[in-house]
Amino acid sequence: MKKRDIWKVFLLFFVMGFVGCGGNAGENQQPEEQKREQKREELTLWSYYETKAQKEGMDKLIRDFNESQDDYQISWEYVPMADFVKNLSYSQSKDKLPDIVLVDNPDMGSLIKINLLADITEEIENTVSAKDYYEEVWKSVEYEGRYYGVPFCCNSTAIIYHKRLFRDKNLKIPKTWEEFKMVAAALTEEGKCYGFAMSAASGEQGAFQLMPWLLASGADTGNVADNRAKEAFQLMDDLLKEKSMPNDCLNWSQNDLTTSFIKGEIAMMENGPWSLAALEESGIEYGIFQFPRNVSVGVVLGGENLAAITGKNVEGAVSFINYYN
Repeated sequence: MKKRDIWKVFLLFFVMGFVGCGGNAGENQQPEEQKREQKREELTLWSYYETKAQKEGMDKLIRDFNESQDDYQISWEYVPMADFVKNLSYSQSKDKLPDIVLVDNPDMGSLIKINLLADITEEIENTVSAKDYYEEVWKSVEYEGRYYGVPFCCNSTAIIYHKRLFRDKNLKIPKTWEEFKMVAAALTEEGKCYGFAMSAASGEQGAFQLMPWLLASGADTGNVADNRAKEAFQLMDDLLKEKSMPNDCLNWSQNDLTTSFIKGEIAMMENGPWSLAALEESGIEYGIFQFPRNVSVGVVLGGENLAAITGKNVEGAVSFINYYN
């Protein structure tokens, strides 16, 4: 081989080696953001939020948290409300539990008692102040003086009504149960519109909607067979018999109520603030009034709490809880 050819071969190997090294270096060089993502611990949150506004709000909260720090990357999964507690209990033995749950506040007590929710008293005592929350709301995360989460939001139901229909029929806001039955009957147009509807589905939502009427009757909620409780059931029975309330509400969720209200199929509904975004978007002129009085006015606390799951990434869950607080 001539000296000139040797140099050509050497040059060829040199170039190939340089390109090869350069290629490997390029593969190993990752954007700073990717390096940061690789270091993060992944967290999962379960929620039963399903309306458009709820999903958008949750997406924003998760995105903002992920952008606020470099230690954790959280994502959230939808679990239907009807199956939420059942799936938590089932997953407990399947090692498929999330790290964080957005749980209905009435379920906190039972989940704490089966040791599903982590005691985070020490972790949040210097970052979360119970005094910043309404007393009754904070009680939902407390058990025997220990803390198992923080309130995420609180709500209650009320009566939402079509203002135009009230004006057309010259009706006033009912203050008592008797007035409520009369207004519901006046608003009912057979085959077109029911005066009132509520979710009477078996399960949590139906119980949540029935409780204000039971409380208003003066009944002892530990004994729903007493005569005062019967008055609440009699009220519902009267509304059904007078066709002021649809039988179909036995199968309606609270979101189904919103849909029927927007369609003009019901004139009054018992519902909560989760329905307001859809009502605003629809352009319907609606109003809200408190439950009519019997012995008293019934109000039931609803809403969700953020809680960490026992045995999962409690430290990461607390980081998210503190961020939300």
